[in-house]
Amino acid sequence: MIPTFSNISTTQEFVAHQSTIERSLDNWVSDCDVKERSNRVIAKTRILSALHTNSPALSLFRLNLTTLPPEIGQLMQLRELDLGLNRIASLPDSLGDLTQLTTLFLNHNQLRTLPDSLGNLSLLQSLCLDNNPLSSLPMTLGNIPSLTDIDHENNQALPRAQVRAILFLCKARKKEGANVSAQTLIDAQKMYNGENL
Repeated sequence: MIPTFSNISTTQEFVAHQSTIERSLDNWVSDCDVKERSNRVIAKTRILSALHTNSPALSLFRLNLTTLPPEIGQLMQLRELDLGLNRIASLPDSLGDLTQLTTLFLNHNQLRTLPDSLGNLSLLQSLCLDNNPLSSLPMTLGNIPSLTDIDHENNQALPRAQVRAILFLCKARKKEGANVSAQTLIDAQKMYNGENL
C-alpha cells in the first residue's frame, strides 16, 4: 500500500510491527545449534513470505525443527499449516491465534501434549496427529464445532476414549450450538475419562 498523509501513522506502525517480528525471528534462528540453523533460516523465510503475501497456506514440512517461534501466531490469515516431519516437542500457545485454520498437520513430531489454546481454532476441520508420543489431548478441542477428523494413528500412549469424547463434543456443539446441554458435557467428560456411559 502506498502511504498517504491520512494513513502514514498506520503504515509506520505496520513497518515497525514487521521489523519487530523479523528481529524476533532472527533471535529464534540464532538460538539453536549449527545443525538446525540452516533449516530455521528456511522456516523464517517461509514465515515472512506468508506474512508479507497474506498466503493462506504455510509448509514447514520436514525441516527438522525442534521448536516453533511464537510469532507463528501472527499469521492469522492461514487456513492450512503443515508442521509434519519435524522434531517439535511443544507448541507455542500463539498457535491458538490462527483462528482461520481449517487444516493442521502435526504428524511425525515429538509432541507429548498440545496447548489448550488449540481449542480457539474455531474453523478447524482436520487435525493430523499421527506418529507422536502423545499421552493426552486437551478437552478444549471439543470446543471446535467444525472438527470432524483427528488422525491419531501410532500414538500408543494416547487413550482412544479421549479422541472419541472430543469428536462427540464437537459434533454436539455443531448440532446444539455453543450452549450444549449439561448432560452432554457430563457424558463427554465421562467418555474422556474412559468411563462407560
